[in-house]
Amino acid sequence: MSTQAATRGRRLARAEEPEWLVWAWVVLLLVIGLGIKMSVMGRLTRAEESGVVLSYPAGWTWMETTDSTQLLYVADPFASAGFPTGVEVREVALSTVGRNLEQLSDIGLAWSTYHGRELLAYRALSVTPVTVNGREALALRYAYVPAPGQGAQGSGLPVVVQAQDLLFKQGEQLLVVTFAAEATRYAELTATWQAIQSSIQIQ
Repeated sequence: MSTQAATRGRRLARAEEPEWLVWAWVVLLLVIGLGIKMSVMGRLTRAEESGVVLSYPAGWTWMETTDSTQLLYVADPFASAGFPTGVEVREVALSTVGRNLEQLSDIGLAWSTYHGRELLAYRALSVTPVTVNGREALALRYAYVPAPGQGAQGSGLPVVVQAQDLLFKQGEQLLVVTFAAEATRYAELTATWQAIQSSIQIQ
């Protein structure tokens, strides 16, 4: 067989490669990419700020903030463009939330009312007493629509955010640890939020 004929044969063989092989390579590369991301997200980084210690996924990054009540805010840079998945720690004076607040149940009600004035289309979903590493707290789960400047990104189309606040009473201060994500992704991130919760220590 001549060199020219052999070259033509190789070209024909390449042209007749099955389409499924191409798709198999695409799927394999996607799986490898997802594996790398999950490996990074599976590792936790410890953070300590103003007496609050918690661990968050190693792939998340610190976010800048101008909120004077915010002690810590880290978010997932790989989250969808609508709203960044993240965890935030805030310290708020109880006097700004309500008066004569002693019991966590009363604090939870006052904080929910405070949220209703602060957040667009706010809706409380559940309120549950919890214990976090020996500390009594109240878990308030809710949904809202972020306004411009509250984390919305991308095209500016409205998204629905689901979040949960853990409320800790610290003397005359209210310590709030918030986990928030797009409502469509919240359920799949439950394990991540549970890992963060189990790491919380208040000194």
